[in-house]
Amino acid sequence: MPEWRDADRLILSGVLEDGHFKPSALAPELPTAAPGPALIPLAGNLLPLADIRPFGVEERIAVERTGEGITLRCRPGKAPAGVVLSWPGRRFPLIYRGEWRVDGASRQPLPMSVVLSGTDGKHRPEVMLGQGVMRLPYEPLAAPSLVIACPPEAASGRLHSVMIEPLKSDAIHSRGTWVWSDAAWRTDPAAFARRAADAGWNELAIQLPAEPDAAVQALIAALAERGIRFRFVEGAPAYATPGGLDHALPQFARWRRWCEANLVRLPMLELDIEPYTLASSGADPGGGWAGWVTAIHAISAAWGQPVAVDVPWWMTKDPGGREALSRAEGAIAEIVIMAYRTDPQLILDAVEPWFAAYARPIRIAIESGPVATEVTRTYQRAGRGTLRLGATGTVLLTNAREAGEGEVMFAMAGEQVTSPARVSFHGSPDRAAAVERAIAPLLQGWPRFAGFRVHGWMPEGETK
Repeated sequence: MPEWRDADRLILSGVLEDGHFKPSALAPELPTAAPGPALIPLAGNLLPLADIRPFGVEERIAVERTGEGITLRCRPGKAPAGVVLSWPGRRFPLIYRGEWRVDGASRQPLPMSVVLSGTDGKHRPEVMLGQGVMRLPYEPLAAPSLVIACPPEAASGRLHSVMIEPLKSDAIHSRGTWVWSDAAWRTDPAAFARRAADAGWNELAIQLPAEPDAAVQALIAALAERGIRFRFVEGAPAYATPGGLDHALPQFARWRRWCEANLVRLPMLELDIEPYTLASSGADPGGGWAGWVTAIHAISAAWGQPVAVDVPWWMTKDPGGREALSRAEGAIAEIVIMAYRTDPQLILDAVEPWFAAYARPIRIAIESGPVATEVTRTYQRAGRGTLRLGATGTVLLTNAREAGEGEVMFAMAGEQVTSPARVSFHGSPDRAAAVERAIAPLLQGWPRFAGFRVHGWMPEGETK
């Protein structure tokens, strides 16, 4: 990382509170990798996005786009001919249990197969395009193409849609949330369990109370009566620091002893640490991830088994985050991805790389609680500006000024504002439910998908 005073550009992150910018982290700008191709829309028709390329000789194939479909016309002939549909610039899931669903119509059967783009077509067609819906196995090809060949005789056909659908599954996945306040259940565990069941949860992550007591046992019994599984969740950014971790470890050991004495089995422990929110993370993000690794290993050892970890969806895009996941792998039993986005396609795009990269059960979480407007400002070194680096620290000024003796000034070069509506479904429960209904069946196509989470649930009478 460049020295602060030598950096040409700085990134200042924060939130808007009551219309005022509240900075939280400052760091030198680091090179960012070029964005990769976007995930193909698993829930939509791929035909409008397809690159259509006729092949063959004798000019015996004609293809025409009509609305969202395409029409093919084959003239009679012996030379190979047909059309190739491909999706350059789009990413296909490499690990997915699914099938191609091709809806079309042709009076004469048209051979159809899926091949790797840039390779020769298969000698034997997988299906024949006829009337109605045809299905082809989905194979883990990085760049698949759909090939439709012309028969020797004249033929014509029409494709209405091409989709990728998950295979039917009878697996019952968890649907859960987390509960960070024991005030939600301590007074009346039975009523809390009833509200949780009414909300549709079959699994809850309950924050560890300060001390184990009879109320915890009552809660566990009330949840079991409603068929709701439970796990414990705990976490704080300070756990990624030596002092915070030293303070926390005895509590985990104490809770482990209580669980072993009072429960049939040791429940899953879920850790939500988030070292990137530490004030020091801007200057030393690598140190934050290193502390996260240390905490995951130490707490897992204190708990007596691997733990689940809550991680941001962008962690695999961060070099330090990827390395931290690799170093902590032996202590991780499960991953909960905080896919805090509200566009269903962006949620799928964010989580797909995780399923291919990590051999752990993976739960997908969306946010429905209140979040602040996020702001990221870029500052450029300048002779005059509003961000001052001096011997005593960094100051954000109201008005631009010249650099003084021993000072370095930066002028704001850009600002990116992220609306809460892009991150959280807060205040829009119907929209959250609609997105869940849309993507939950698609997520089941990934073998490692273990459940769906809706964070931010507030039991009746509770406020965050």
